[in-house]
Amino acid sequence: MAGELRLLVITPERVIFDKPIASATLPGTEGSFGVLKNHAPLIAAVEPGELIVVEPDGARYSFFIADGFVEIKDNMVRLVVDSGEPVKEIDIKRAEDAEKRARERVAGGMKVDVDLPHAEAALRRAIMRTKLRKKYQI
Repeated sequence: MAGELRLLVITPERVIFDKPIASATLPGTEGSFGVLKNHAPLIAAVEPGELIVVEPDGARYSFFIADGFVEIKDNMVRLVVDSGEPVKEIDIKRAEDAEKRARERVAGGMKVDVDLPHAEAALRRAIMRTKLRKKYQI
C-alpha cells in the first residue's frame, strides 16, 4: 500500500524485520520514543533495549536490539543495530551465562587486559536480553 509506514531492522548477520507497521517504540539514548505514520524525518542513536512493533492488524512483537541508529524518512524506518533478535528467540540460559561472564569482566576491570568500556557495554546488553526474556516468559 502506498504511503504505508514500513520498518526495516538490519543487523550485521541478517534482516530481523521488514514489514509494514502501525507503530514502533524504540529505545533511544535520550529515552524511548514512538514512531507513527508521517513521522518527521529523524536520525537518532538507539541503545540496548526493547523494540516494540505493532503491525497494522494489531499484532505486537518485541525485539531485543543493541546499539545502533535509526533513520526515519518518508514513512520508512531504517534501524541498523549491532545485534538484535525477537524476544521469543532469546535463549535464557545463554543470556544468563553471558551476563555472568560480563559481570566477571567488569569486576576485573582494573586488570590491564580488560577493555572496561567494552565489558560494560556487553554487560548492559546481557542484562537487557535476560530482562526481556523473563518479562515475556515465552
